Amino acid sequence: MNPLQVNSPSHLMWEEQQQVKGDNILGKDDFMKLLLTQLQNQDPMNPMEHEQFAAQLAQFGSLEKLSGIEEGIKKVNSGFSDEQKLQALGMIGKEVKASGSSLDLKKGSSVSFSPALPDNAQAVRAMIYSPTGSLVRTIDLNNHDAGGAIHWDGKNDRDQEMPAGAYRFQVLAVNKDGSPVEVGSDIKGTVIGVEVNGERPMLVVKTPNGKENVEVSKVQSVVLPDKPATTDSVQAALRQRSEGAPRRVAEVAESEVESAGEGHWDRGFRAFGEDSFPGVRQR
Repeated sequence: MNPLQVNSPSHLMWEEQQQVKGDNILGKDDFMKLLLTQLQNQDPMNPMEHEQFAAQLAQFGSLEKLSGIEEGIKKVNSGFSDEQKLQALGMIGKEVKASGSSLDLKKGSSVSFSPALPDNAQAVRAMIYSPTGSLVRTIDLNNHDAGGAIHWDGKNDRDQEMPAGAYRFQVLAVNKDGSPVEVGSDIKGTVIGVEVNGERPMLVVKTPNGKENVEVSKVQSVVLPDKPATTDSVQAALRQRSEGAPRRVAEVAESEVESAGEGHWDRGFRAFGEDSFPGVRQR
């Protein structure tokens, strides 16, 4: 054993490790401190070469520019995210068509999805994946019509009912040339809300099969729904109908006078009142 070797206490070693521990990331301020320290402690008899000093300054300038570019990219991404949120809010109440592959399975129910298949697909295979990514069901179809819906009864390949959750499907088909192609699915429905999880806003689309979360980037088309009859239009129609009623009644009353005689007209005129027939005078 070397008598000069001294073992440091364990607590001092731990403090030393804590002091030297860092994130191993040097910024522009650290770079400038190193450069100034190097200049202050250089050998006066052997100073730093001008070329070496210029090279280090060039590196510092490059680091400064890269830092500015990074900040600019962050600002652009932030502005783009805000623009996406505004765009998503503007889609509320509109009918959208988007590409997606998610399935919202309810307990004890079934779901259907409509893949965008090529015309005259010879064979179609639909694969259902669980929320954890495991393949749970394979559905083989022959001569499936393009645009037709594929039905999943909510069970796996062993005929066991699957729990409720967000599932995903993948569809493979063979076209007329015999080449395999992967197809997606079109989601159609009305946007009823917007969810912001992180930086990407998600549209909440109400479909015949339930609610689907769709990214704004996957929206293919946006249309306004059929405009229902408003309260003002209904009231205007009723007012027009009520204004035309006395004229029609007056025409019927006058025709009855010609056919039924003077006595019937007098009784009808007094019953309705003269104000009800402004275009007809009492005989």
